[in-house]
Order: sequence, then structure tokens, then C-alpha cells
Amino acid sequence: MITSIQWYQISRFFEKNAPATQEECNLEAINITGTKSVHPTSLQGGGSYTVLTSDESRVVQFRSPGSALDMAFLGYIKRIYGRFVPHHESVGKLGELHVYTMHNVGGVSMYLALDALDQNCSLRRATVQDLAKFFASAWNNTPAEMPCPSRSSPFEKYSDELSQLQAGLPERFRPTVTHLISVLPSLLEDTWPLVPNHIDLLQNNIHVSKETGHITGICDWRDAVISPFGMSFVGLETMLGIDTAEYRWRYHSNHQELRDLFWETLY
Repeated sequence: MITSIQWYQISRFFEKNAPATQEECNLEAINITGTKSVHPTSLQGGGSYTVLTSDESRVVQFRSPGSALDMAFLGYIKRIYGRFVPHHESVGKLGELHVYTMHNVGGVSMYLALDALDQNCSLRRATVQDLAKFFASAWNNTPAEMPCPSRSSPFEKYSDELSQLQAGLPERFRPTVTHLISVLPSLLEDTWPLVPNHIDLLQNNIHVSKETGHITGICDWRDAVISPFGMSFVGLETMLGIDTAEYRWRYHSNHQELRDLFWETLY
């Protein structure tokens, strides 16, 4: 059963990528995998259409012309993060669409497991610990031979962004941003590693097991960037609270315990 959000996402993708059709993509996915049928995954991306085989073992993804994957970079990402990253294969094109296959990482998007995680603190602890292990993989496994950009490029980018933030914030927050700007050079010293960072670690891209709380995989690496280690740690915050309509963002009552557990596991 396709939800309203799925229908909207899929419709938008094929509107932007006509004359390709959903039916053509489904047939191509069946031919590639040899499965009996395919169905759309529960969440679709803005630049892709993704289906799951009938036995739910494989994923086929069709990406728009401007959203092709960098397979060489993905090779490094897989090597660094191991089990947390699905293995991607490029299998050609369907018209102008790039086609890829990958194994199904299992579990469900974290936002679909929130009830289970909220009802059992031990499950959320397992998720937080796995996230720490995920980040630690970058520190431990990033190979020296991986091509990296000049450190001056991110320094200029972060400086500009922090300066804009400082100018727009109320006066009481500006000293904090001033301090961040002052210590920014230390983040880009040669002694601090550059690693592939996932810049969209939201609940829809983190797959977890409802039964164990463990992270089964992290998806959507299209926009990953090489930047200083730790730049994607903001993903931890998605596990420490919940966005509510009434109170906006609200931290869980045990968020400090979870935060301490994260740092203990990371180190």
C-alpha cells in the first residue's frame, strides 16, 4: 500500500524525469534482479526512485541525471564504515536515469521505530552505542590514500557560515559563535583527520531493528563530503529528543545519560 507521502514523492520524481515512467522502472528492476515483483520503499528521495524486491533482499534505485553516485567515493565509504553502508553496484542506465542495485540493509527507518525505542530505553541505548561505533569507524579506518580536498576550502566555507550566523543571531548568542570562529583553525590542522561525513543523518536515513535497537544500516550517501572528523556528530541529536508539534524540539528525560553513553562508547 502506497502512502500519500510516497505517492507525492514518486509523482514528483517522474514529473521531473519524463518520459521515464514508474512502470518502466519497475519492469527494469524485475529484469535486473530476476525477482517476481518489486514495490516502492517506504521513503523516497528527491532525486531518486527506489524499489525493493519481493523477497526484500535487494534494492534497485533509479537516479536522475544530476544525481549520479560517485562509485569510487562510495568504495572508500564502504571500506571505512563497513556493515553500516549498503554495497552499491552500478548496472547502467534506463534512458537518462542512472540505475544502481544494493543489498537491503534491513530494519526500518528510525522514524518508523520511534514507538519501540520510546517504550524500551535499552533499545535506544543500543542505537546510540551503534552510532558511536559508526563514527569511530571513520577515525579508525579512513585510509591515507583517499583523495582529500585542500583544508583551506572547508575553512573558508565554515568561516563564512559562522560569520553569517553570528550576524543574524541575538546579541546574547554572539560570544559563543565568536569563540567557535577563534578555534576553527584547530579543526583543520594536519593532525585532525579528514573523513567522509554523511551530512544528512536524519531519522529517515538511519535504519534500525525494532527488536534490538541496533543500527542495521545508514542510507543515502549521495551528498556525503570529505570534511573534518566529527562534522556529522549532529546526527546524535536526532536520537536524544523528539520534534513535537506543541513544544517543537523536546529532549528525552534520559538524554544526558544517552549523551554520556555515546561519548563513553566513542572513546
